[in-house]
Amino acid sequence: MLQKLTIRQKKLAEYLLIVAGTAVIAVSLQFFLDPDGMVPGGFTGIAIIVKELTKGIVPDGVPLWVTNLILNVPMVPIVLKINGWDFAKRTVVGSLLLSFWLAVIPYVQLMEEPDLFLTSVFGGVSMGIGVGLVFLGKGTTGGTDMCGAILHHFFPYISLPKLMQLLDVVITSVGIMVFGIRIALYSIIVVYLTANISDRIMEGSTS
Repeated sequence: MLQKLTIRQKKLAEYLLIVAGTAVIAVSLQFFLDPDGMVPGGFTGIAIIVKELTKGIVPDGVPLWVTNLILNVPMVPIVLKINGWDFAKRTVVGSLLLSFWLAVIPYVQLMEEPDLFLTSVFGGVSMGIGVGLVFLGKGTTGGTDMCGAILHHFFPYISLPKLMQLLDVVITSVGIMVFGIRIALYSIIVVYLTANISDRIMEGSTS
């Protein structure tokens, strides 16, 4: 579909995909994952862990958008050197937009009684849709998206979502020490669904 547009229209469409994708990711985090302590990997997963660990220091813990922004800043020069200005620019836009959406979209506890299975399914699917849209816009939200994109540059035969999945599993494993093994196992479902849904969206765009 994007191939039929002019260069200017194509760039606009790609940035709109990044805007929409980061909004969907923020909804997934604020409505499903953060309320139940799910660690989806990436810098947002680290942000959820930091928020939990700082609840005794900062009221309600350090907001997700703050940690996400702080972690992404030092990564920009790396991606600029390896992937060039155009990719770095989209990465900066993606990370700033995600932090913006996390700041303005409210934290919502949808269910009075947490259902970890439903949370992992809906959280993973919505996260995968958001990530897929961002990738269609040729951007990332920073964090392991950016690390995965860098690795994909050196290992192009491995899909970007699969590389992200490996990195996210590592971060999710750290969540075991904070939220316990039960929630961590459900978080792995989130990581799996995120990678597969985003992979299908990217494959569908090229078919």
